Amino acid sequence: MKKILIVEDDRNISKVVATRLRSWGYSVDAVYDASFATTKARDYEPDLILMDIGLPGGDGFTLAE
Repeated sequence: MKKILIVEDDRNISKVVATRLRSWGYSVDAVYDASFATTKARDYEPDLILMDIGLPGGDGFTLAE
């Protein structure tokens, strides 16, 4: 099963996206703060990361670098 990590501070958006992705057969996990995203990505080892640009604890551009 492919794994997707959602990095999004708006929990409602994260929940809607996660629900849709799960209905399509993906394993989904989410974090809501940039400061936790790197650790979660290392632990979860996702195949894809969907990331917001503006996040508490940092921004998506910096995190992607």
